[in-house]
Amino acid sequence: MIHSSQGKGKLLALFVSALILTSSCSLNFPALIDGAKKPEIPQKQSTTGSATRPVTDTTASASTLPTSTVSGTTTTVAVSSEPSPAPTTTSADLYDQLPASYHPYVVEPGDVAVAIFERDYDQYEEGAHKQAARTPGVIEFLVRRTLTDPGASAITPTENPFPDEQLPYFSQWDQRWGYNSYAGGFFGQTGCGPVVLSMVYTGLTGKEDKLPPAMGEFAGEQGYELNGNGTAWLLMSEGASKLGLTAEELPLSKSAMIKAVSEGRPIILVVGPGDFTSGGHYIVLRGLVDGEFSIYDPFSISNSQKLWSYEQLEGQIRNIWAYSQA
Repeated sequence: MIHSSQGKGKLLALFVSALILTSSCSLNFPALIDGAKKPEIPQKQSTTGSATRPVTDTTASASTLPTSTVSGTTTTVAVSSEPSPAPTTTSADLYDQLPASYHPYVVEPGDVAVAIFERDYDQYEEGAHKQAARTPGVIEFLVRRTLTDPGASAITPTENPFPDEQLPYFSQWDQRWGYNSYAGGFFGQTGCGPVVLSMVYTGLTGKEDKLPPAMGEFAGEQGYELNGNGTAWLLMSEGASKLGLTAEELPLSKSAMIKAVSEGRPIILVVGPGDFTSGGHYIVLRGLVDGEFSIYDPFSISNSQKLWSYEQLEGQIRNIWAYSQA
């Protein structure tokens, strides 16, 4: 796993809102996001590196609260990366020290990214505050949102974090696609629906024509992308059928879920507020180990490294689909 060398602070956790028949990946959209419009922070051309950086003199004053924790049995995924150097200033020049790219499986943000996020904390919307508190690694994604074409510097990981699994793992805030517009915001914050279906589709079919960006485009073209509300549940049933998959809606039943996964049928869950989100979110159940489920959480590789009992998941589940090839 990737870790930075310094402690992290000033991350505010707020947990509110209810789930409707969509999932918005825990984002509550503020007024400043209108359609595909993104948060407006003044920008100027940087003379260092190849990116455009925002300029601000704002100093964050957020309260220091511990980040939320998730219970579960940890499995190990080793990802190596050099930590970013410690910041040498708290001025706008912090962006000149920010590496052009970040690893898509980062667990903890680098010191420069944290310094920028803390300094500019009040300029980020409430949804970003919640997501950073729950999954600190996403700070690397958040602080680059205002750069010009941050995806151009993205790296393609050479390692497979789950080499023994049939389904691939994709992070929704991977730099390669996280800055695409989706559902009135950034794909990295709102694109959990297309990403989970992309993992299932790619794993079952062996095709790579519906990787996360293409699946997001498909969701938009078919009317499943909902501005301000993430992704309609119909993507997981009707949409999957259009892609040649068979989607079976399951009851909230431990035996039904175990049976499906044991048969090699991955499951997509819609979950409400709890361990994964403060709003709505999609995750994948990919396997069974000693009676507990292994999952893919597109927003958190840390959650994906743990085993989850049915009892942990039961109260958070809002709907269930199991998949096979048609």
